[in-house]
Parts: sequence; structure tokens; C-alpha cells
Amino acid sequence: MSRHVTPLYGAAPTPLGDALRQVAAAVRAVAEAVDQDAADKAAERPVVAAQAIPAVEPLYLTYKQAGARLGIHASTVANLVKQGKLPVVSFGPQSPRIPATALAP
Repeated sequence: MSRHVTPLYGAAPTPLGDALRQVAAAVRAVAEAVDQDAADKAAERPVVAAQAIPAVEPLYLTYKQAGARLGIHASTVANLVKQGKLPVVSFGPQSPRIPATALAP
């Protein structure tokens, strides 16, 4: 049993091949139109400013956050807690927090 295989490249154009190329070109044209339509709609949408959502300040700070506010290292904050110079609230064995009100000027 022998099979005849037509090479893909260099073969003579066929009606089916022409039809497939036309369909592919039509699909590309539709995809470009959809992309352009999406870009046009995106350009029409109003821009929402990031400042529209107010920032929420935490009530309790980690040692690192408290240190950043005070301009000192987190280990210095831990030392101040050990010396009793800063109050601490514990939400668990590994979750000590500094009340934000303790850092207010």
C-alpha cells in the first residue's frame, strides 16, 4: 500500500489552502478590531485616583513599624520594651505590638 504525500512548502496552491488563508486573514482582522475597540473603551474610562481610598493607620505596631516611626532599629524598640519605657500589648506568644498612641508626640 503506497501513500502519496504532498509537501507543504512549495506545493501548488489549492482551493482549500486559499480558503484557509482567507479565514486566517479574517480572524486576524477581527482580532485587531477587537483589540482596537478594547483600547478605545479603556481610553474612555475615567481614571480613578489612588487617593480616593483613605489610608487606615494601624492601632498597634510591630517592633519594626514602631522603629520606623521613631527612626530607630527594631531591636532598640525591643530593648525599650524590656526596660519598660514603651508599653507592649501581646496578641499571642509571637505577636507583641506597640500601641500607636504610645508613639504620639
